[in-house]
Amino acid sequence: CCIVALCRWIKRIRDGQITVDGEVATDPDMILREGSKLVYHRLPWQEPFAPHLLDVLYEDDDMIALNKPSGLQVLPKGLFQQRTVLAQLQLKDWKMPSSFCSKRKDAQSHPVPVHRLGRGTSGLFLCFCSVHAQKPWSIDTQLSSSGCKFLFTDHQSVKLVV
Repeated sequence: CCIVALCRWIKRIRDGQITVDGEVATDPDMILREGSKLVYHRLPWQEPFAPHLLDVLYEDDDMIALNKPSGLQVLPKGLFQQRTVLAQLQLKDWKMPSSFCSKRKDAQSHPVPVHRLGRGTSGLFLCFCSVHAQKPWSIDTQLSSSGCKFLFTDHQSVKLVV
């Protein structure tokens, strides 16, 4: 496995994907000086298909409820970097007048996920618009006897996943 990884890096060097101090490095035997800046220029790749449009079901000053479709990953990982809930939240212009999230002083640049649902899971997905909104909420990671996860706030519970 180490030999395979070494061979891949040698190929990347020979293919001109590595620069050292701004110059393309093509010699795998090049000796680096202390303080040299080495940059790997990863080739673009095609992300696998995944649904990426988010339906906003509810929005107020503190939170947003989304309808997360099955097949959409929440956080970037592996081959999925752009087709994720977080990437879509970052791309949307939440500062539009129709968006309540931008009106708070403690607003974040974009709503942040409260929890995660697996890529294959669809359902209600909650995001907070401000640090202030996160404080009274906590997630109970224990499953109830019915197999449902619950999100608790101020002695009330909201069923999230069945």
